[in-house]
Amino acid sequence: MKTNRKHQSLLLIVACFCVSTLAEEMKFSYNLPASQNVCFQQNIAENIQAVVEVGSDSTQLALTVSDPKGKQLDILDGQKKLRYQFTSFTGGSHQLCITNKEARDIEFEFMIQTGVEAKDYSNIITKKHLKPIEVQAQKVQDMVKQLRQELSYLVMNEENLKEQNQKIKSRVLIFGIISILVMGISTYLQITYLKNFFRYKKII
Repeated sequence: MKTNRKHQSLLLIVACFCVSTLAEEMKFSYNLPASQNVCFQQNIAENIQAVVEVGSDSTQLALTVSDPKGKQLDILDGQKKLRYQFTSFTGGSHQLCITNKEARDIEFEFMIQTGVEAKDYSNIITKKHLKPIEVQAQKVQDMVKQLRQELSYLVMNEENLKEQNQKIKSRVLIFGIISILVMGISTYLQITYLKNFFRYKKII
């Protein structure tokens, strides 16, 4: 029994370390001038959960979330705490914009969580009656799944970059060939013109 407890405790420590190391969360404060807006970019892989929170002492802040294609996912306003939870159906750089509608500066707290950090495990604990070690194991399992998704996203991005580089190389090559042809034709026409001109002037 003692060995099993020690083993479970060790697993719990390892699981907590993995989750705390790999979890993605960012918090900071920002002072937004009157009637201004500010945008932040967050790169999120495809099918990853995310939570954005903006808190202040004013109800005159607006939060706009847009996907990598520029489509507005939602606009939140009218509350001191703006919270938006979503799943990134399109991987890439998501834009998070905060607008100050007041005629005074407003300081707000910004927070974004992605992946495991954005997932609510309290419902899972209630429904499945999981123990702490089982919850941590579930978090690690979700984190592994997230890492696989992010790895696939990075591989896909790399392939897209290679394809774009290949297109650029092809265009540069074609442009170079066209430039050489134009220069050759231009040189030939100039030489022909000069020969005819000198013959006309009886210089040669």
